[in-house]
Amino acid sequence: MNITKVLDECDTRRLSAEGVGLSDDLVKIIVFAYTEGVKFAYAQKEGVKPATNVTASKNDCIELIIMTKQELYMNQAPSFNFEKNADELLHQALLSGFVDQVGPDQYVINMKYPEERES
Repeated sequence: MNITKVLDECDTRRLSAEGVGLSDDLVKIIVFAYTEGVKFAYAQKEGVKPATNVTASKNDCIELIIMTKQELYMNQAPSFNFEKNADELLHQALLSGFVDQVGPDQYVINMKYPEERES
């Protein structure tokens, strides 16, 4: 289920239960929870322990970074001398294994890159 469907379902349930839809603050909370769930699921799939607190050592866990296409572009375009547009850069990042798509316009950085991955 993608974030749009989650928000629609939450809005429908709140409207049914309380007679009002979701506030902007509740939408932010739901998006945060959804994103954390995506990070957790991805970490389990990759066999790594997601970072859950600030006291864990860097050897014990991994902080997953999720970006949108635009954030990826702004972060990586200088490395390519701005010669690639956002779509081209994303395409290359997906093909090379630098990122994996985990949701609509959500891409997680492969923390094991450039190590070879099991497909």
